[in-house]
Amino acid sequence: MATKKTYEPLRAKTLKEKFIERFEGLILSGEFEIGRRLPPERELARRLLGIEARVVLTARNTAALEETAAGVPAGRVVMLPGDMEKQESLPALAESAWRAFGGLDMVIFNAGVSHRSVFTETSPETGSRVLAVNLLSQIELTRHILPLMISAGGGHIVSVTSLAG
Repeated sequence: MATKKTYEPLRAKTLKEKFIERFEGLILSGEFEIGRRLPPERELARRLLGIEARVVLTARNTAALEETAAGVPAGRVVMLPGDMEKQESLPALAESAWRAFGGLDMVIFNAGVSHRSVFTETSPETGSRVLAVNLLSQIELTRHILPLMISAGGGHIVSVTSLAG
């Protein structure tokens, strides 16, 4: 009988051990609050910044970006306001994120929108918006960032998704 492999939760300590020399990452985030908890992207950003990572944050809401970056020493965070729904702006966003620290070790896709309604009452525009933000933006950004990562020797792309949206 094979033994079942167990995985420990991703913790700041293991991230720091893995990326001891440097860590530059891009977090493409949403802007919603879940109850009283921090939104997941803000918690992740704060953990990465807590291990002295350099992080590029992007979201539509500039105030949310500023709140997440508050108190972080200069040079460790870059804020790039951006809208994942606007496909035409994504190549420039990818290039700006890459240049911010001279490369990216990890891209974390966490942007997403949800729409709850009866399917037969959902407009085609709403469906197009959900697909544009939740799927097509990831494809487009990966198309621009992946070749850069490959030429730089590698990297990680993480996609956070939800069955709810």
